Amino acid sequence: MSQRLIKRIEAVDFLISARKTGTPTSFARRLNISERALYRLLEEMKELGAPISYCKLRRSYYYTEEGRFYAGFKKSVSPVRSYATELPVISQEPVFYESMA
Repeated sequence: MSQRLIKRIEAVDFLISARKTGTPTSFARRLNISERALYRLLEEMKELGAPISYCKLRRSYYYTEEGRFYAGFKKSVSPVRSYATELPVISQEPVFYESMA
């Protein structure tokens, strides 16, 4: 997924969450894409689980459920485990082996 597509999805998500998309024509113009490209993008977001609908009265898209659309890496709250801290401690004393003569 390209960085440009992710930014476009984030813009769509922001405007849908704010219920300030306007009509499909104005929404597409605002995103600098064709109306057909807007419909494809919305359909892809729906296929990924976004509950998007359109209100003719308000002339805006909206989410039918509370939530946000994320299309990227989200950092974990817990720190990443370091394999170096999990390795056994090796004795610093030299080890001498007896010859088997």
